[in-house]
Amino acid sequence: MVLWVFGYGSLIWNPGFDFDEKIIGFIKDYRRVFDLACIDHRGTPENPARTCTLEAKKGAICWGAAYCVKGGAEKEREAMKYLERRECEYDTKASVDFFKVKVSWFCLSEGGPHQPTVTGVLVFVSTADKEANSYYLGPAPLQDMARQIATARGPCGNNRDYLFRLEKALFDIDEVRKVLVLLQEKAAAPPVSPLPLVYLSPLERDRGRGFEMKWLFVSTADKEANSYYLGPAPLQDMARQIATDTWSFGLVATTETTLFRLEKALSNRWSVRKVLVLLQEKAAASAGIPAPSRVPLAPERDRGRGFEMKWL
Repeated sequence: MVLWVFGYGSLIWNPGFDFDEKIIGFIKDYRRVFDLACIDHRGTPENPARTCTLEAKKGAICWGAAYCVKGGAEKEREAMKYLERRECEYDTKASVDFFKVKVSWFCLSEGGPHQPTVTGVLVFVSTADKEANSYYLGPAPLQDMARQIATARGPCGNNRDYLFRLEKALFDIDEVRKVLVLLQEKAAAPPVSPLPLVYLSPLERDRGRGFEMKWLFVSTADKEANSYYLGPAPLQDMARQIATDTWSFGLVATTETTLFRLEKALSNRWSVRKVLVLLQEKAAASAGIPAPSRVPLAPERDRGRGFEMKWL
């Protein structure tokens, strides 16, 4: 006898019991929802956390991890004892088919999409009835759920960490990550905001954390579409405006300060600094002013980026 258990919440990254095999995959006709109260781990009876349960929905899939427990009846009993104590908010155990697939962009393998890898997999779910299960919260407006998740805290930590860890665990699954990338692209086009998100580069691996999208905030060059867009102006007028403007965003600052900080940030890049030096020399030559002399200092290694020339 072998016990298989499907985890779709914290069991994905923290199973907590002794298992022999872990498989990443999905189950069909269920979707994950934040409709279950947790009052002893990441919430309290006065301020319950929102954690995941499953909701039946035809055609939906729910990604997660299937754990296999082998080694005899005693080992299975210990695993079930632990799970029933930990998953006490769930009042129902269901048996589902589990699918493990290797997904390329155009094909499915390892049994195909219609043949389960494992049948009879145990999963803990909640009855969608507040009278039958007092832990069932049911759906709520998105803002209310966000506020509850952001503020709930219990003996095992806060509710928002549960959400962030679940997001990371799912993003680490290649197939889920590809879907998230497609959803980001779909959400970004066509832009509907006066400050649209512009897709910069194709899929880019970011420090080993997986593929992420890179975005840039820009303004529509249309004063009617975006009331913040000023458009071009004579250089002297822009200089006067930058020198005298003051704004506040949590603290008082000036546009002049912003300009100087931008100049400093750009000049810290060696490639940009070289261009700035050439522009200064060109401007000086066109004005008939001798270019400032550059005295090379000793070459030195600049933070591991290679030898650079320092000028005075």
